[in-house]
Amino acid sequence: MPRGHGDAEFRRNRMHSGRDSGVHATRGAGGVFEENQIYANERAGVAIESGASPLLRRNKIFDGKQCGVFFFENGLGSMWENEVWGNLEAGVQIIEESDPLLQGNTIRCQARRDADDRPVETPSLWIHLDGRGKLQGNEVCDAGANAVVVGVGAQPQLEANTIRGARKAGVLVQDGGAPTLLDNEICSCHVGIECIDDGDPLARGNRIHSHTMGSLWVHKDGRGTIEDNELYAN
Repeated sequence: MPRGHGDAEFRRNRMHSGRDSGVHATRGAGGVFEENQIYANERAGVAIESGASPLLRRNKIFDGKQCGVFFFENGLGSMWENEVWGNLEAGVQIIEESDPLLQGNTIRCQARRDADDRPVETPSLWIHLDGRGKLQGNEVCDAGANAVVVGVGAQPQLEANTIRGARKAGVLVQDGGAPTLLDNEICSCHVGIECIDDGDPLARGNRIHSHTMGSLWVHKDGRGTIEDNELYAN
């Protein structure tokens, strides 16, 4: 558990089968985690809180009993070119004014199932409870429900990501969430962007296409500003 102002480097390790998180960075800790395999831990694969700001680069984070990566209580840091899949809760969750940078990651196909072996609706990327973050050039794909969910006061910026293959919405904005969506490709989902319950995105310059039920669905008191997008092949 890196804490304080520690700045260690961890490369090519296997961190697995722990009774807590595989990595827990807290109290302003830094450090570099590169090309590790982080899997099958009882809590988050990586938990980042309290001003910690590690760099996660080219790790594989999978098969966790909770989130793949969990930013909370002002968690910071950067994720570059990681693969996150097969976790029981969200692949990446950002809450409580956490403000990380995610760039070039692949977040796909989380794996939660109920007692009858039916899939449970777990988003690949979940930003809520005043979470922030800047997400650029990531691929969020093959979600069993909604790919990206933004809610409860969250205000992240998603730019130049590819969001595809979700069984429900590519991006669901709800409960007062207000993301900025710039120049993303959102394709091959049930619906591209869905806004409900005071969800209020700014969507500009996106390519939203090839969905079963349409590019954009605003209902149940949803809002939004939709400008200069290309909506086609729905």
